[in-house]
Parts: sequence; structure tokens; C-alpha cells
Amino acid sequence: MNRNNFHFTSILFLILCGLLTVIGAFAHSFDDMSPEPYGRMHSSSHDYYDWDEDWDLDEHYQEFFSAKELAELLPTDEPPHAVDLLPFLTYDPEAREQGECGSCWIWTGNSAVSITLAATAGLYEDFSVQYVISHWNNGGRTGEFACDGGDAYVLAEFYMGDGNKRLIPANNRNAQYVDDDGGQLGGDRKSSMTNMPAERIGTSPYYSITEMYVREFDFTQPQDVIIRQMKGVLSQGYPIIFSYAIPSEDEWDEFEWFWDDEPEDVLFLIDSWDGMYFDEEAGGDSHSTLIVGYDATDPDQDNHYWVLLNSWGAPENRPDGTFRVPMYMNYQSKAPNLDYLNFDAAVIFADFVLDTISPTITQTTAISSATTETYSQTLISLEDGAGYTWSKDKALLTITEPGSYAFTDIEFRAFTIYIDTPGVSLDGKFGGFD
Repeated sequence: MNRNNFHFTSILFLILCGLLTVIGAFAHSFDDMSPEPYGRMHSSSHDYYDWDEDWDLDEHYQEFFSAKELAELLPTDEPPHAVDLLPFLTYDPEAREQGECGSCWIWTGNSAVSITLAATAGLYEDFSVQYVISHWNNGGRTGEFACDGGDAYVLAEFYMGDGNKRLIPANNRNAQYVDDDGGQLGGDRKSSMTNMPAERIGTSPYYSITEMYVREFDFTQPQDVIIRQMKGVLSQGYPIIFSYAIPSEDEWDEFEWFWDDEPEDVLFLIDSWDGMYFDEEAGGDSHSTLIVGYDATDPDQDNHYWVLLNSWGAPENRPDGTFRVPMYMNYQSKAPNLDYLNFDAAVIFADFVLDTISPTITQTTAISSATTETYSQTLISLEDGAGYTWSKDKALLTITEPGSYAFTDIEFRAFTIYIDTPGVSLDGKFGGFD
């Protein structure tokens, strides 16, 4: 090679290296701008029918509200112009992150029950998502893994069956969410198992239920009827589980871009997918969120919206983990290749055991003397008419005057009360215990 050819080759090499560096930097910056991957249901269009068969849901699947049920539930007057149920939910927005596990159906169902319990009975509790994942099909060891998806009907069937008719507080022993990685085998979700064996989760205290069931809104009705019904149900303290099919990876990217980058007051046009084919091979999947309120105060109905609580954490632009969709949208949105609509909206109802009882003191044991000016503090063991005896080593109430004292506490059926004056009777509401 002569000197001139050497110089030419060297210059060409440097130019090529420079171009590759620029292209590489651009590609890297593009990767940095790509939307953050979020949890999905990991279900196919066939899974709904599989769930139906596995859980024997034939007679319950798509149980729409009857006219009689709506008449009993909806307010007689027009619903208010705005409703916000989010303050009734005990939750940490940043920790409400499903991760790689398709557990959105559990987050929404549990939160719906929590909100209704607080809004209608004044009792606040955050129920364990992990309890459901770990117990459902033995944490994925004996059947489908909960991180592969489900819906409100499946959740209700679980609680009335393997869940032993009880909801477990999230602050119980080992009841905190740990399957955000999709389970022990990570990416291969169809063979994953829970990170938390069911037997390690503390089941005391718990909330006892006698029934849990689901009702859906009929989205084939006129738009104004659907909106009036949904607003009325929300105004009565019942949040709405709102689920939707997202056609392909492109639409997922669109949704995730919106979630990451748009401020909370921007509405997501979720019905823009109407008429698109649902393509599982191209990333089509489903997701479930919870309608926790609405705002219809603007004179222009195009600015009326539903407020939806997600399970994707709380980025800076969404400190409470919510987003908004138009109220006046196309509820009949549909993919041409599916037999069902893109959207469904359901309410989950639970009947809790909140029996009012009047326990009487059956035993007292002196612990210590508070001061010389007061009576000795006394540990009380209480027994109700069913023969339950309760005791717990934490004071929940101090009684300073003789008499009858009313209180409400279903978090603990087992409890201890320190009193200054033994001999009083107590009235209260209690849940379950082990």
C-alpha cells in the first residue's frame, strides 16, 4: 500500500468510526426515551374462557346489573357533579406498583373492596395482594399463576373458595407485595411461582366475609344511560373496576408514553383503539384499573372525565397514581376479531361480618399501678355470647369513667383494653381472628 492510499484509508476509517459513534449515541438516546415497561395482564383472548371453565363461572360470567338492583342502589336524585373516593383508600401511591406481575386484577379488586368498606362503614384497611397470589393455585405450583391475569369474577370466586371467606390486611406478617418480579422464574411467567409461600403469610387478624359477587354495567346501552348509572354507583361509595383490551405493542407504547410524560389533567383518549385488530403476537394484552371518581363540573361535557387509579406506581407527573379518560367516550369500542367489547366495567360487592356484640368482663388481672391517684390498670379478658375469649397485648382504648363505652374495631377481634375502672360493659363491632 502506498502512502497516499494509506492516508486515504485512514481518513475513511476515521469518518466511518465517527458516523458509527453518532449513530450509536442517537440509538442510545432513543432507548433512554423509550417508555418505561409496565405490568400487563399477560392474558390472551382465550384466557377469559379458560378462567370461565377453570372456575366454573358459566352461570356467573358477565352478570349485568338487573333493573331491580340498580333501582335499589342508585340515588333517587341526580348524582353530584363530582365524586372523589380516593381519600377512602389506605395506600402508598409509590408502593402501588405491580411490576412484571400481571396482578392488576387483584390490585383493583382489593382496592375496590377497601374503598367501599371505608366509604360505607368508616373502616379503613389495605388488603393484601400477595395473599391472593400466594394462595391462588398454591402460588402457581398446582395451576395457573396469578401473575398471568384474572378478573373480578375470578377474584370473588377465590375469596369465596380457597381464600376461606376472609381478606387479609397488607400489614400482616409477610403479607406485603413481593412478586413484582413476576415470580421466582421471572420472565417465563407461564412456569413462574410465587416468591412467598402461602403458609408464611400471617392470617391473623383477618376480615371475615359471607359473600362476594360481581355486577357489570351493560355497555350496549345508550351512552347517557351508562354514564348516569356509573355516576350514581360511584356516588354511593362503590368504585368501578374498568378493564380494557390494548390491541398491540404500538398502543401499549402510546399508553405508557402518556403515563410517563403527560400531566394528570390531560385526558387519555382510550376509545381511539376502536376498530383496531387485537393482535396477541404483536403484543396485544389487557389491563385493569379502578375508577375512583369523576368530574362533570365543566359546562363543556367534552371536559368531563373519569378518574382511574392505576397500579404502576406514582411517577412525578402522577403523585397519586391516577389518570383521566373522557366520560363521553365510545363505550361500544370493539376489535373486529374479538367477540366482546374493548371495555368492561364491574363493581365487586362484599358482605362483611360486622356483628355488634356486648362482651362482659370474665376475668381481670392486675398489671401495675399507674400512680397513687388512680386505680390499678387492669388487663381485661372479654368473652362474647359465642364463647370467644379475647386478649391482646396492646392498648386500644383507655376508659377513665365508669359506664358503657361504644367503639368500632374489626381489624382485631383479639384485643386488650386497659381501663381505670373495672366492671364496665363494652359494645363494639368485630371481625375474625385465628
